[in-house]
Amino acid sequence: FSLSYLKTAPTWAQTAYVLLIFTIIFQILTLVFDALMHTKPALKKKLNIAAIALQFLTFFICCLSLGLWNSNSYWQGLSRGTSYNCVGASIFFSMVNFAASVALMILFP
Repeated sequence: FSLSYLKTAPTWAQTAYVLLIFTIIFQILTLVFDALMHTKPALKKKLNIAAIALQFLTFFICCLSLGLWNSNSYWQGLSRGTSYNCVGASIFFSMVNFAASVALMILFP
């Protein structure tokens, strides 16, 4: 895998990578916000709203990729791969976020 591949890749492949990258970035930011909620209680309300917004954006990306699934034959490859990758990344980071939340609750009661 290299960045030069992305320049020459078909549009659907470029879109798939962009959606996956945003999914991962949003989930990592949610994890960071969750950690900050436990270490900076004064910001808890704002961080919670930001985390909910990021989760919504992640959900929207997954729905977008699933919604393109049957739109036409050109998009089927994009949506299948993107939806599997985006949903898989969301599930993985949700598990990491849950484990981190439990650990932070133990460390910062």
